[in-house]
Amino acid sequence: MAFSRAAETYDENSKPQQELWQELLSLLEPFGQNYKLILDIGMGTGKNTYELAKLYPKSFVAGFDITRGMVDYAKRNWIVREDYPVFFQADLENIPFKEKTFDLVISNAVFQRIDNLKEAFRQVNRILKPKGIFCLSLFTERTLLELKSAFIEAYRNVKGSPIPSSDKHHSSLKVIKDLESAGFQIVKKIDFKKKQYYRNPEDIIRWLKVIGANRYFKNWLIGIGTRRILKEMYNIYKIRYSVDSGVYTTFEGLIIKVENR
Repeated sequence: MAFSRAAETYDENSKPQQELWQELLSLLEPFGQNYKLILDIGMGTGKNTYELAKLYPKSFVAGFDITRGMVDYAKRNWIVREDYPVFFQADLENIPFKEKTFDLVISNAVFQRIDNLKEAFRQVNRILKPKGIFCLSLFTERTLLELKSAFIEAYRNVKGSPIPSSDKHHSSLKVIKDLESAGFQIVKKIDFKKKQYYRNPEDIIRWLKVIGANRYFKNWLIGIGTRRILKEMYNIYKIRYSVDSGVYTTFEGLIIKVENR
């Protein structure tokens, strides 16, 4: 899988994701809070899970990811003491824990990949204790807007027809609505927005491949291997989204803390 291949270099190339994580941590203060059992969903390389284990030395901390490569990397690189924190492979849509297990569930830059948000949030609610806390961050609908817009226009210019389909990140409004429908009440939220700069649009595509995220844009990247479409997209991008240092793209996200009702 793409994320398995990206494990070795993911942390050094995931600046927007790490910035989301720092905002997410701000929702957990003070760190003296007594979370006995903590779960990190979609832990990736395990770096963030490791940080949680250091911040909460009296807590039991575990993290899981769907990709074996990420789990293996975490076990090799992010151990506080023997076999701790606990890293394992699992699927977010079928979390292997009993009801009312965890005091805190946390997840960084994962849920934007989930189609059925409401059902995924219900899974989290199921494993949280009453009044348990769920803190998550995710990228929202205007993330990579410039790249998507340039590609859609390039596809239309070359093919003479609209792109058959296009993937979209969830809107903040939908995320909040689905959280509430899944039985959570909002405690606090932070809106995230920043521009990331690259030398050229080709570097954005390379970056997506390096972190393993390109597979989640497969629908709106239909035909990306076609040279004419690719060349047209790069030309459009350079004309519309250039700055002195190169080009930019937008990242928008939502960081939110909710409580199990």
